[in-house]
Amino acid sequence: MIFKSIFSIACVAVISAVMADAPKVDARYLPERLDDFCWENPFCGMRAYGPKLAEPRPIGQGLVTSGIDVFNKGVTNVVMVEKILRSLKENFSYHTPDGICFDSYTVGAGRGCGGIARRYPDGTWHYDGNWKEQRVLEKTDTKAVFELVYDTYILRGTVLSDTPFVKFEATPTATLPKGSLWGPGLDISPERGHDGIHKIDPLAGYAAHYEPKSANWTMSAIRLDLAHLPDSVAFDDKGCVYLLTSADKKIVFYAGAAWGGAGVFTTAEKWFNFVKEAGK
Repeated sequence: MIFKSIFSIACVAVISAVMADAPKVDARYLPERLDDFCWENPFCGMRAYGPKLAEPRPIGQGLVTSGIDVFNKGVTNVVMVEKILRSLKENFSYHTPDGICFDSYTVGAGRGCGGIARRYPDGTWHYDGNWKEQRVLEKTDTKAVFELVYDTYILRGTVLSDTPFVKFEATPTATLPKGSLWGPGLDISPERGHDGIHKIDPLAGYAAHYEPKSANWTMSAIRLDLAHLPDSVAFDDKGCVYLLTSADKKIVFYAGAAWGGAGVFTTAEKWFNFVKEAGK
C-alpha cells in the first residue's frame, strides 16, 4: 500500500510537470480540414477559413466567409488541432460538447468573433471571402504570430498564453471609396444561435457577448485600444455589430473568447467587467 501511494504521487507529479511544460498557444495551417488555419490559447481556440472550403461540394463546402470561428475549451493546454484531426480519423463530431474542446459556435455569413467588414459611404456593407495565403511568423510555447492574406487586407495575429484576447493588426492593401469605414465585427445574431446578452460601450471601445446555457456559455468580445476609439459603432443586416474607423489606415484590435464551463468567467457580469478592464 505504501509503495502504491508513493507510485501514485510520483505519477501525478510527473503528469503535472509534463502539463506545466506543455505548449499553451498554437497557430498552424490545417490542410487536412479543408484549409483551416487554427490558433489557440488557454482560454479558447479560433480558426479562419481557407480557399478549399469555399469550393463547391464534394471538394469543399461552398462556404465563403472571412468570419472567425470559436472553439470552447475546458483545459489550458493545446488540444484544438488534435481534436479536429482525431475527429476526421475516427469519424466523430467535434461540435458535440465534451467539456474539453468543442465547436458549438456558428459563423456562416456572419463575422464570428473579429471578422472584418467594410462600410462604403453609400451605406453598403462589403466582406472579403476566405483567406488566400497563410504563414506562421513565430511560434513558441507561449507566443505565436501569424498572417492571413485576404483580398483587401493582411491580418496579423499575435497569440499569447496569459489572455483570451488575440491582438490583430489589419493593413489595407486596396483603395476603397473615399469616406469608407472598416473594422472588426462580433456576431450577436439569434438566427445563428448567438441568443445571449451583449454590452457595447463605444467610449471604452468594446463590444462583448455572453451566451447562456442553451448556447453552451460561449463568451466573445472585440475591443480597440482607448487611444484608437471607433469613429462609429454600427450594425449590419446579418446581425453583427462593428467597431468602425477610417478604411484608409491600419487598425489594431483585439478579439477573444472564453467558455463559462471552464470556471474562469462564470457570469455575464464577470466577462463584461474583464473585457472593460482589459482595454485600460
